[in-house]
Amino acid sequence: PADKVASIDEVNTKQDKLNYTAADDTKVAHLSGANNFDTVPTVNNTNLITSTDLSTGLATKADTSAIDPSVLAKTTLTDDDDVLALDVGTYYTWRVKPKNFPALLVSWSTVVVKAVGNQPIDGKNVTITDTNASQLVNTYSGSASTGKWSGWRVPNSTTMASKTDVTTAISTATAKYIQASSEADAKTKSASDTNNLYYTVES
Repeated sequence: PADKVASIDEVNTKQDKLNYTAADDTKVAHLSGANNFDTVPTVNNTNLITSTDLSTGLATKADTSAIDPSVLAKTTLTDDDDVLALDVGTYYTWRVKPKNFPALLVSWSTVVVKAVGNQPIDGKNVTITDTNASQLVNTYSGSASTGKWSGWRVPNSTTMASKTDVTTAISTATAKYIQASSEADAKTKSASDTNNLYYTVES
């Protein structure tokens, strides 16, 4: 009913009698536009991170000096490139053989150039692995004017036994085996000659 509805004047009168504390304008975030604060809000006196802060911070904190440059992919080589004149990095060959590319490898390969040591005189390694899983390495050592390349070789080839080494080892080992005329003869000779091994062949 109309007599139960408060008039505007009555509402204003009662509102004026309400106890409330006005907001501190310095503690209110103001919008200059839709979802656009005039100042960056803080939490415990610490500014909130904006998208600009985040992107800038990540770029600043990235320690690029800790990245091994040899793992950075560079480009696919052409036949005009020289595998012994490349900067440190990883390269690829696709159906072409650049200059100084080893003849023993096929033309689909990965070329990895690494610096050796931390001085210019220390040189660098060029390692090429083709799609047949064959691998050759060439090492440059010395200064730019006096250094030289080792030549293409199998990795760790200096510590691997050569064919001659294997043949010599077999000959040396088998030379100690001497056939005796009988089992008794083998036992007698083995007792007196400990440097050789005597054996018999059953007939």
